Amino acid sequence: KFNPYPLVRYTERADIVSVHLYQGSFAIFVDTSPSVILAPATIFDHMTHAEEYRQTPLAGTYLRFIRYLGIFLSLFLTPIWLLLVKNNVDLGATFSILNPDEQIKVAIFLQILAAEVGIEFLRMASIHTPNALSTAMGLVAGILIGDIAIKVGVFSIQTVFLVAISAIGTYVTPSYELGLANKLSKLVFLIVIYFFNWVGFIVAFVSWFVFLATRKSFKRGYLYPIIPFNFRELKKVLFRYSYKEEKNAKTKM
Repeated sequence: KFNPYPLVRYTERADIVSVHLYQGSFAIFVDTSPSVILAPATIFDHMTHAEEYRQTPLAGTYLRFIRYLGIFLSLFLTPIWLLLVKNNVDLGATFSILNPDEQIKVAIFLQILAAEVGIEFLRMASIHTPNALSTAMGLVAGILIGDIAIKVGVFSIQTVFLVAISAIGTYVTPSYELGLANKLSKLVFLIVIYFFNWVGFIVAFVSWFVFLATRKSFKRGYLYPIIPFNFRELKKVLFRYSYKEEKNAKTKM
């Protein structure tokens, strides 16, 4: 019950249900509920979107890598930046723009924490706002609040910029449940880095990876095909193959 990561997948799309059934998963339909439960579901199932299969294999692979990059940034961008700033690491001339403004007196950790919570406020507010106003309200509120916070001196420009990229990466995540779990993990990384620096981050990262590696969804490893390792299946996770190539590969097997 203390596991934030979803071990099943929820969807309201018929095409996603069909793909999971085709791949050997099962679906649970509950009366009066629009969501279907799909299982077993690995972490890579939560990172896959039907859009990749409506494009050519090359375009689908490109979209998949972009999505993986967004999910990675949503989880590790702000913790790594906090780690570099906390240890006064020289980012060089190329990334000098990411050096925090020294005139801002609020600690970077508090800036990031406040910005992350603020984004959650905006997201929840947009959910309870009529559809005709939610998008406009979210954009206007985000821009105005961010601009005012920078001018007042509460946030630095770098904090707003990096937290915004991290938030976009969260929205890129196809599974809402996975995005929420990654956000909770990110908050843990930030707190551990603030109190224990490099050592805390390394210990927290290893613990996080081991925790995911030991999870199972209906006897299937949560990090499959990385753990247990299966090179053939890993290639399918990373690259979008054409249906003909997958069919020929199954025939040879």
